Amino acid sequence: MLAIEADIEAPEKSKMFTEYPRITADHHMIECITDCLRLIVGGNLACVGLSSSVLFDKSNPRTPVNRRISIIVMTQQLEEAAQATDAAPGVKPGDPPSPVAH
Repeated sequence: MLAIEADIEAPEKSKMFTEYPRITADHHMIECITDCLRLIVGGNLACVGLSSSVLFDKSNPRTPVNRRISIIVMTQQLEEAAQATDAAPGVKPGDPPSPVAH
């Protein structure tokens, strides 16, 4: 995460942002994105990518409309409740994730 701090602090000079001129032209969008990224880098916010699991355009999975993230802000109590409901049988909240086979 530390690798993007320069991008966050100077988005107008960032290759990550300048590749998307429509976004860099929108001052409010840049402020929103960089503020959220600051929270993520600081460990105060979770970010979940949904593009491969919830497609807007199922006929074309690689279309840009499917590339997005959801930013979810929860209290500690809500996070614990969500983890308790979503946990697989036999998995307790806080258990390390299982390795994923590729």
